[in-house]
Amino acid sequence: MVGSIGLLLLIGRWLGLSPLASLAMGAWPPLFLTLKFFQWELVLLTLMLLCWRDAERGHAGRAGIWLGVAAAFKFYPALLVLPFLAQRRFRLVAAALTTIALAQVANLALVGPAGLWRYYTEIVPGIGIARYGGADLDTSVHGTLLRVIGASSPWILPLTGAVAVLALLALARLPLEAGPAALLLALPTYVLSLYATLCLPQIVSAWRTGRLRGPFILAVIAASFPYHVVDGMVHLPRQPVPFGLVEPLGYLGLVVVGFLLQRTSGSHILSPLGIEPAVTSVGWQE
Repeated sequence: MVGSIGLLLLIGRWLGLSPLASLAMGAWPPLFLTLKFFQWELVLLTLMLLCWRDAERGHAGRAGIWLGVAAAFKFYPALLVLPFLAQRRFRLVAAALTTIALAQVANLALVGPAGLWRYYTEIVPGIGIARYGGADLDTSVHGTLLRVIGASSPWILPLTGAVAVLALLALARLPLEAGPAALLLALPTYVLSLYATLCLPQIVSAWRTGRLRGPFILAVIAASFPYHVVDGMVHLPRQPVPFGLVEPLGYLGLVVVGFLLQRTSGSHILSPLGIEPAVTSVGWQE
């Protein structure tokens, strides 16, 4: 817990937040759940911020290593390589993929080929899909559709695939700090409320622009709505409003706000954090 609080204060400092404001962010539901359950998301966010900072400063190799290390802790941040791929920052992409590959070699040395194969073919699907797919704590598009329209519907996989493709395209085009919101829509299953912790830089960046304040606040509230936690306390009705839709709609709202802010601020497809050192939307405090 002490280490997590230290990371929260460090991240807050990098984003230009005061220590008090940084600690206050710990009450934000995704961050609160991350702290409560000792999850890795603050570590991942720290690594992603280091990646974006080094990318901004032109240190492509080091930036790729940070990204690869983040993916070694939990694999889903690996998709955050897409904006760099779209920007043809191939050295950074190569460094990230090499780091990920080396992490898999280390895993192979530790558990052997059979153990690694079992992990990816049995344990990961067993945890992510068989055990949690469609459960209240699964806020992925796939899990939401399972709850809303039923597992027997033939539309589940086509709709999930269509949203994932659109989300990946958005991820490639959004500013770097807005990418995690699209990532949460692109992941096929088993997205937890605490994953929205990675959206903190976008929240800080968007708040500072002063634009779209109302829609932005609504999107943040929706993306921060821990349905399974609230339902456990007050037993939310499932009809006529499918409350389980709230978080995915919040992620979508953050994606839309990211595009609108990119358009109204006059920035182009390149991220203000990653490519042009003279333009920084979040800002860094040394």
